[in-house]
Amino acid sequence: MISQIAQSMKHALALIAALFAPLAALQAAELKLAGVFTDHAVLQRDVAAPVWGWADPNEQVTVTFAGQTKTAIADANGKWLVRLDPMPASAEGRDLVVQASSKNQKATITDVVVGDVWLCSGQSNMGISMSVPGNPSLVESVAMAGNPRLRLFATLHQFPDAPVRDTQGRWEAATPETVKRWIAIGYLFGEQIQRETGVPVGILASARGGTCIESWLPSEILQANPANRFYLDNHAKAVERLPEAMARYEKELAEFKQQPKPGQRQPREPDGLPNSPRNPAACYNGKIAPILPYALKGVLWYQGEGNVWGFTAYPSQMADLMRVWRDGFGLPSLPFLMTELAPLGQPSPQPQDSARARFGEALSKTARADGNAWVITIVDGGDPLDIHPVKKEIPAGRFAAMALAKVYRKPDIAHGPVLNSWQATDDRAVLKFDAAGGGLVAKQVNLGGHELAADNLHGFELAGADRKFVRAEARIDGKDTVIVTSPGVQQPVAVRYAWAAFPLCNLFSADGFAAYPFRTDDWPWQTPPDASAARPNPSPKPVQASATRIAIRDGHFVDTGTCKPFRPFGVNYYRTAPIGEKKRMHSAFSPGSYDEAFVTRMMETLSHDDFNTVRSFLSNHSGASGIVTDRQSAEVNPAFLANLVHFLRTAQTHGLHVILSWDTWTPDCKVWAETPLADESRHGWVTEPSPELKVNGFRLTPEPIRAKANAIRAVIEALRKIAPDLLPVVLAWELENEVHFNLDQEPFLSRPPAFAFGGRQFDLRTDDGAQALMDAAARTWASACADAIHAADPEALVSASVFTFAAVGRQGPGTWSKDQTKDMRIPARPLALLESSLDFVDIHLYAGKSKTESIAQHLQRDLASVGMSALTAEARRLGKPILVGESGVAAHFTRRGPDWHAIHHDVGVDLLREYHNALATHPFAGVLHWHYGSPDSMAQDEYPALVLFPQYGEALKASRNAQKPSEAP
Repeated sequence: MISQIAQSMKHALALIAALFAPLAALQAAELKLAGVFTDHAVLQRDVAAPVWGWADPNEQVTVTFAGQTKTAIADANGKWLVRLDPMPASAEGRDLVVQASSKNQKATITDVVVGDVWLCSGQSNMGISMSVPGNPSLVESVAMAGNPRLRLFATLHQFPDAPVRDTQGRWEAATPETVKRWIAIGYLFGEQIQRETGVPVGILASARGGTCIESWLPSEILQANPANRFYLDNHAKAVERLPEAMARYEKELAEFKQQPKPGQRQPREPDGLPNSPRNPAACYNGKIAPILPYALKGVLWYQGEGNVWGFTAYPSQMADLMRVWRDGFGLPSLPFLMTELAPLGQPSPQPQDSARARFGEALSKTARADGNAWVITIVDGGDPLDIHPVKKEIPAGRFAAMALAKVYRKPDIAHGPVLNSWQATDDRAVLKFDAAGGGLVAKQVNLGGHELAADNLHGFELAGADRKFVRAEARIDGKDTVIVTSPGVQQPVAVRYAWAAFPLCNLFSADGFAAYPFRTDDWPWQTPPDASAARPNPSPKPVQASATRIAIRDGHFVDTGTCKPFRPFGVNYYRTAPIGEKKRMHSAFSPGSYDEAFVTRMMETLSHDDFNTVRSFLSNHSGASGIVTDRQSAEVNPAFLANLVHFLRTAQTHGLHVILSWDTWTPDCKVWAETPLADESRHGWVTEPSPELKVNGFRLTPEPIRAKANAIRAVIEALRKIAPDLLPVVLAWELENEVHFNLDQEPFLSRPPAFAFGGRQFDLRTDDGAQALMDAAARTWASACADAIHAADPEALVSASVFTFAAVGRQGPGTWSKDQTKDMRIPARPLALLESSLDFVDIHLYAGKSKTESIAQHLQRDLASVGMSALTAEARRLGKPILVGESGVAAHFTRRGPDWHAIHHDVGVDLLREYHNALATHPFAGVLHWHYGSPDSMAQDEYPALVLFPQYGEALKASRNAQKPSEAP
């Protein structure tokens, strides 16, 4: 007992000591400068340079330097900060003295100079030291180092979950002994800047290998930008899996230490560990926050190896980083100099699309939008076998040249040639370049062991209308012009240069600067498809031989194979093909227009980008290209069926599900229309239809309803016969695309006082009566078709899609005036369809924008027109999901100028991102995107049906990851 009491007292005393420790620390606070202020520090010239540290709360602190005296009062946490008056550059080493007023406390740092301070940040290529082996030039630079006016401070490696207030380190001048520890790019850049400007230069080194940009952004910014959602979700999953990952890591590490295999690397610690530099905001918290707001001249940023496959999200992320860092340093115009990534991998024998090149393109886009940021190219500075090329003098020299020209305003050439314009003339492409300096030259270079002679230009490619790039010959014409030709391309439509993972290219300016990679097309990722291009997931995602069904449980989609929730996220596959002689319709599988190669590439792209659903159309016309070859036959056209099987099989291979939507017209098959449905008498539709019932008769009379249901049943039976394992690939059979009624068709044209349907009389002279008939007809039609399909395949999901009322210019249900809009369509009420036998309802939304209405306001008006709150409540009650089956940005918002086909992708992507950010706040069960600007009248060879520009894929992924969880429902 005595022992227990003693132990309890011990714990109590320890607790009391812990409680009073902070107070004691405050009472005995030591006067302290922030860790970035040490002997030999460099302060930024020509700005009000902040100096800060800690003392007792409310303590008056005095700072003296270079004839100035500034005072400050420490805040409740003991932090104080003064700003020195702007000072000219000075290489004279002086003391900076800090003194507390109430105590005899004093802190002094010596040999402080005034000049320019550059922050060098990023990942491993920025962090590599001057001692990296394999580069004699660096060895020579270390031996010759000796410059007291060039100094460096390296921040402490600390990676906490929250921002820390201080760092540790020391400023040191450049000597052979110190420089060998310095970061190579920082030293080589600083040495050139110091030599050219003559003022002291300080390098703040704050880099860490193996990190993504998400580690360098503060948490609140990460959470606010949907572009980070994929990274954040993966981190959360890594934390959740950490115990099992750690057990596996420790086992592998023990095996490695016991008997390492030749060439085997030590296992890497799993993601999700506390205090890891790979964690969200970890590098910002530990390596940037502690040095805020130290005054700077500019920032060098070399990062991206960890984000190269996220090139479409990177502009948004980099814009966030520049804005937040500028705010933190208190320098709204702080210059940022960024670099493209170094080439890596073996040169491809064939033209290839390149994530590395697209990443550089993304950086250039960021810089152009910012106005005070610039990008260098190091296309000649890579190593095919090493992600860390040793020639750090190349990026350092390019950084220095850019800084001298753009930041210091020196008149020298800052960078290499940049494509200004081009035109196709006969069988050649004529290219004009800016920044040619003394003129364009073909330079003799050795790129990864490949010797390129100076008598021939390398690295150019041409493509014709087929979008297939081929190697091209190029020659310099005059000072700033290059002419490109290829026997394989008689009419060029696009040209690329240095567009590869490891391009062999040698266009330079006479001043020695490499030309920037470029492309003149705006074609989607992997144009052309290239099996040799390095991709993070080059193979399809592994799937079982037979896909598992998607079912609905308690209002949610569920994968019955894994019992996990399934959130449809994908696109609409759209092809136009000739039908008859005059019109084109949705026709994905029509013989003669189906493109197996394109479908395969599409599915590969979707799978690679983590989409899981494709929505496509079953056009129902007859003839050689139709779903039936003869109106009198109930047999599905074998060629049409073969295309459908290929589509589903390819989707299955890539782990995708498919929604098959019937087009709006009735299946053109007499036999199907005359075949009764089981229990059809209970539906009570019009038994003696009037000849005037045309479009609206599809939902009021038996023949079209039978044709619709029996046609879908016929396709199901055909698939069951030849490929039963493909039925689970079909997520849903959609009865019709955008169910609607027409004001210019009977019975709504004449609005009779009495109209019989389903055993009821409807007075169509009133809007309420017309609406009641439409609701009853929509429910009856949907139930009759769905019941017939469920009879053929009880596990099948059946849906129908519908526009919002606002999408056709109407305020909501009951707005039946013809004068309100030129559009004669009245969408079926989603609520009426939800109350039928359908398993779920699919609504379609498109962003619109006006001078008085934002995209978010437009979306709100769209949803209000279908009574979203009542619809959600009913969906929750019935246990049925609501899917957004089509969403996109209206085409006319993205076209400019006289060329109607010219689509401004940046405009489209920005609007799309804004729209999907707004859409993400609503509880939908899934969202599918309709690629904007795919008009019915455009032929398939002019405009591919599915154009997944990488920007769209990233914007859509961000929207998916930001989606509000479905409440209903």
